[in-house]
Amino acid sequence: MIKVKSKRPGDAHAYFELLRIYYPTYEAEGADLVMTLVEEPDEDLVNVLFSDLGQVFFKSFKREDDPMDQRHKVARWLARDLKTDKKVPSKWGILTGTRPIKFAIKKGRGHSPEDLVDFLATDYLVDRDLADLLVAIAQLELKEVGALSKKDYGLYINIPFCPSRCSYCSYPTLVSYQEADQRTYLALLKKEMEGLFQEMAAYPAIIYIGGGTPTSLTTPLLGDLLDYIGSFSQGLENPEITLEAGRPDTLDREKMALISQSPVTRISINPQTMSNSVLKGVGRPHSKEDILRTYDMARNLGMDNINMDLILGLPGEDEAGFLDSLGQVIDLGPENITIHTLSFKNGSKLFEKTGIAIKNYSQLTNGAYALCKKNAYDPYYLYRQKRIIGNGENIGYAKAGHTCLYNMMMMEELATVIGVGMSSTSKIRTYGQGPGGEIKKFSNYRNYRDYTEKIDEIIKKKAYVLKEMGWTR
Repeated sequence: MIKVKSKRPGDAHAYFELLRIYYPTYEAEGADLVMTLVEEPDEDLVNVLFSDLGQVFFKSFKREDDPMDQRHKVARWLARDLKTDKKVPSKWGILTGTRPIKFAIKKGRGHSPEDLVDFLATDYLVDRDLADLLVAIAQLELKEVGALSKKDYGLYINIPFCPSRCSYCSYPTLVSYQEADQRTYLALLKKEMEGLFQEMAAYPAIIYIGGGTPTSLTTPLLGDLLDYIGSFSQGLENPEITLEAGRPDTLDREKMALISQSPVTRISINPQTMSNSVLKGVGRPHSKEDILRTYDMARNLGMDNINMDLILGLPGEDEAGFLDSLGQVIDLGPENITIHTLSFKNGSKLFEKTGIAIKNYSQLTNGAYALCKKNAYDPYYLYRQKRIIGNGENIGYAKAGHTCLYNMMMMEELATVIGVGMSSTSKIRTYGQGPGGEIKKFSNYRNYRDYTEKIDEIIKKKAYVLKEMGWTR
C-alpha cells in the first residue's frame, strides 16, 4: 500500500500519483511504501520508507517561495534520484494527470515550441522525444479547433445499451433491457435535445454518438435517432457526425445500409484485437472474421471515414501479437486508428480479477508509433488514464485530412461540448472564449431510473448553466 503523510492535501495527492507510477507493485502487494513530509520553518523534511526492503530515504528541501516550485523540487527527487530495485522507469518524468496535451497548451502560451519542449524536458523530466510529440499535437489541435467559429459546439449523445459487458469495461452500460426500454430512453433523449436546442442560437456542428454500443438499438429505433439528427444537421456546412459501431455482432447489412444513407460522416468499428483467442478471453462475442466482414460491408456501402480501435496489453496478447493485430488493421486502411493502452478501471471485471498490472510497455508503444508513422498515420490526440498499464497513453492516429474534431475538443476541453443522455457530461466554456477561459461541467444522472424520472430537472439545470455561460439566445 502507498501512503503519503502531509498536512498539505494537494501535495499529498500529487506525490501519491507519482509514487503509484514509479512503484506500482505497492498498490498490488501487501508491502507498504510510506512517504512522510514534515514542515519546518525554512524547509521540508521528506522521509520515504520501503517496508519490505528495509530501506529508508531521507532528504531536506529548502523552502521555495512558490509552493508549486517546492512540490516540483520534491517530485523531481522522487522521480530521478530515489532508486530501489522495485522502481520502474517512466518517460513521463513528474508529469501526471490524464490530459498532458491540455497541460502543454496551457504552458505553451507565449512561448516558442522549442522553449516548451525544453521546459517539459527540464522542469518535468519528460523524455525529449515524448515532449516533442506533446508539443506537436498541441500545436495541431490549436490550429484545427481554432478554425471553428465562436458559435460552434459539440454534442455528445450517449446510448448506454450494450449486448454484454467486456471484461475491461467500467462504463455505466445497460446490458439487460427490452426494446420498450430503448424506446422510452430515446423519447426522453429527444426531449432533452429539444430542450437544449430551444435555448441555443445554433445547432451543433460536431456530433458524437457513443455509449455503450449505439448500434445495439433496433434498426427502426436507430433509424428514428439518425432521422432526428438529420432534421437539424442537414443545413450545417461540413458537419462531423461520428457513430460508434464498435461491435460487429450488433450490425447486419440492413442496419449498415441505414447508417450509410444517414447524416453520419464517420463510424468507428472496433476490433480491440485481431486475435480470436484474446477476443474470447476478454468477453467480446465476435471474431476477427466478423470484423473483416463488417469493415468490407461498410466500404462497399460507400463509407469513407472509418476509425478502428485497438487495446494494447489485453490478457493473452503479447508484444508480437499486438503488433500483428496493428499490422492487420493498417492493411485494411481505415482513416483513423486509435490505440488505447489497457487501463485497470474500478468496476471492470478485469480489475476485480487481475488487479494492478506491472509490466512496462514503453518499447511496444514506441514500436506501434513507428509502425503507424511509417504507414502515413500521424498522431493527432493523446490522453492518459489512471492505472494505465506500463505508464502508457492512448493515442489517436489519422491519415491526412481525417482528424476527429470531437476527440480534440472533448479531451483537451478546447471548445464547448454538451452531453445528452444518461451519464453524459457537458463541458461548457464561456461563449466566444477560447482555450484558457472558464469551464463549467455538468453531469447527467448515471443510472437509467434517475435519468428517466428526472429528465425535466436535467433540462432545467442545464439551461441555467448555458445561460450563465452566455450560450442561450
